Amino acid sequence: MLYMEHWRVCPPECYCLGFEGDHLAASFQLTAPLPEGWDLKVDVEKDGQKNTIQLQREGEIFSAELTASMLAVDGYYFMQIRGTCGDVVRHSNVFLAQVFHSLNAQKAFPDPLPSEFEQMERRLSDLNRHPPKPGAGVWLVWNVEQGAYEASDIPLPGGLSSGEIKTVQVLEQWEYEALPVKDGSTLYLIRG
Repeated sequence: MLYMEHWRVCPPECYCLGFEGDHLAASFQLTAPLPEGWDLKVDVEKDGQKNTIQLQREGEIFSAELTASMLAVDGYYFMQIRGTCGDVVRHSNVFLAQVFHSLNAQKAFPDPLPSEFEQMERRLSDLNRHPPKPGAGVWLVWNVEQGAYEASDIPLPGGLSSGEIKTVQVLEQWEYEALPVKDGSTLYLIRG
């Protein structure tokens, strides 16, 4: 684990991220005593190619699971922490990390999208698999970090409770109007 103090990262000599092509086998972890509200990313450069890795925060630990596209090529990587808090943007020093050579018999092309987009896509896919659902007078929304539903501040329409709603259907206005019977235990959400 790396430590950052006063926006200075001091990695150990020969700091290694993993082996070329490793996928979800290692993580990047950074301890940084920053106030709440700071969002950290790792900007990465290798042979002129750049990538960004979004870090997830848990207390003072910022981390990301490393994927094959993040560790696509062996060699030395220039890395720099970039933090944002509202309009404030702050950078750490630039430091080196190594990715060791691997045979990778089934050589794959690196993902053309930056890793940050890959991470966002995974989060959106997870949210899509867990749509909001009615709870006790409020909508329950999926918390990606916790892997569970939690109550939101958004009340259900008309004071409905989860016991009254069995299904949620999202329809166009014309689809809703064309329904021969409207089920009382279905919450209809109209697009537009």
